[in-house]
Amino acid sequence: MRICSFVAALLLFAGTCSAADYYVSAQGDDDAPGSKARPWKSIAPVNQLAARPGDRILFEAGAIFVGNVVLNVQAPSSATKPVIVSSYGNGRATIDGGTGTAILVQNTGGVIVENLTLRGQGRPANTGSGVRVINTLAGNVKLSFIRIRRVDAAGFGRAGIFVGGLNTDGQQSGFEDVRIENCEVHDNTFYGILVGGPWDDDHTDTVTNGPQEGSRPGYTNKNVYIGNCRAWRNEGDPTYKRNHSGNGIVVADTDGAIIERCTAWENGRLCLSPGGGPGGIWAAGSNRVTIQHCESFRNHTGLNTADGDGFDLDGGETNSVVQYNYSHDNDGFGFLLCNYKDAPHEWRNNVLRFNISDNDGRDLKANAAICFWTDEPELADIEVYHNTVLVDPAANGNLPAVLCVSGKAVRARLCNNIFMATSGCPLLDNRTDASGLRFQGNAYWTEAGPVRLLWAGQEFASLDAWRNSTGQEILAGKPVGLFVDPLLTVYGRGMTVSDVLRLPMLPAYHLRPGSPLIGKAEDLSPLNIGKQDFFGNSLVGSGPLNIGACATTGTPPGKQ
Repeated sequence: MRICSFVAALLLFAGTCSAADYYVSAQGDDDAPGSKARPWKSIAPVNQLAARPGDRILFEAGAIFVGNVVLNVQAPSSATKPVIVSSYGNGRATIDGGTGTAILVQNTGGVIVENLTLRGQGRPANTGSGVRVINTLAGNVKLSFIRIRRVDAAGFGRAGIFVGGLNTDGQQSGFEDVRIENCEVHDNTFYGILVGGPWDDDHTDTVTNGPQEGSRPGYTNKNVYIGNCRAWRNEGDPTYKRNHSGNGIVVADTDGAIIERCTAWENGRLCLSPGGGPGGIWAAGSNRVTIQHCESFRNHTGLNTADGDGFDLDGGETNSVVQYNYSHDNDGFGFLLCNYKDAPHEWRNNVLRFNISDNDGRDLKANAAICFWTDEPELADIEVYHNTVLVDPAANGNLPAVLCVSGKAVRARLCNNIFMATSGCPLLDNRTDASGLRFQGNAYWTEAGPVRLLWAGQEFASLDAWRNSTGQEILAGKPVGLFVDPLLTVYGRGMTVSDVLRLPMLPAYHLRPGSPLIGKAEDLSPLNIGKQDFFGNSLVGSGPLNIGACATTGTPPGKQ
């Protein structure tokens, strides 16, 4: 493709000019200057451009541009003068990346990618990502200010959106101040959205697939926000057997992240890895991650042997919170708390609170609504409280509300939760020595069939028998916990919200007037349990709380 002498001169002396707008139109000419009056026609001149801080590269809405955008930023851009890649006109332009990455941003911060539709040829032809923002710099360099918003990415072999460090010097160069908002990521292979480090995006066996246990002193990325995004039908790669594929939204190797008001569904169906499996929304090897106000449902696992979870705090996760989320109808666990032998950090001090799990564990052989699992290192300092869990029999057996499968110690306290089971499902199944587990103030109910509590090789047919034998459900020397019908309003049983802004309006899982759980929660102070329950009711000044995710009938925050 010829580039005219005017464009060549523009590129040569770009550093002396002020920021400019560059236009690309289906009716353009690659020999034109790229102005609005005389736009370029294709991606080729864009890839020849040495962009400057404040430049905008704008593609014509409604048009399709075939090729791979490689953003070349000449000088450091910033939050005040970012380089922007976007659409102009009414609607969005489409970048058809074919077999590769639609938009590549490498070794620069200060970038906004917005208002675009990105398409790839799908598995197995495509091997790229929709938006791929990578840092390959040596040292521990954190590039700042990445914004990806209102992007629809589908048909990519890696991820719809990937942001992370891919340096190979053993350091942790990456990104900080990252926001991914209002994006649709679907029909990709490995991930809908991934923010991570070198091993998280490696599916080629050319980079070490994981660190040694406790070997990472810090994190590749920091201060990440993912909000109002939807990830669906990212189904996985059936030929990749080494680890998981087919995930919705994943944050890894990151210090400080929020995932909120996101939805993930029908991911992971084609993952045939016998080891690690996929999940809807999860975090691993990270610190200070909050996952909140999200819905994750009908996520799958191909071999029915691993994962397929709604939510997960996985290996090396610390100081993180999963709260106000709705998980239902997943193949695997509703909520998984998990560690593995070579995790990069200790797993400790994580919280699961004010969530709802209904009808999870549909198609996993070792299934449960809430699961603790570790193959060797300890799961420590876990707080699980004010969740509502309902389980029904599944094709693979009668799954329990809580399952603990561990070869090492699990230190967890479970308080003020509702555990409901039907038709012979165990209320819990603990397969450890249980020395670090404490159940206090929970409500149990078997809607139909026998009462079953499985504990370290023994089965108990009543709460009293279990309490007397194990010392569980005793607090300050007194028996606590209830075996009563919680008198919930209608159960969800497959009820899908999709619009997560309407999660607090769910008609199901409230306590009906006269419920024996109203005002019966144990006082968890001085633990800071937050300011609201699942339904947005304020916990401030509400008096004794209810057991379960509907902790009070107080006034929603902001309406006091």
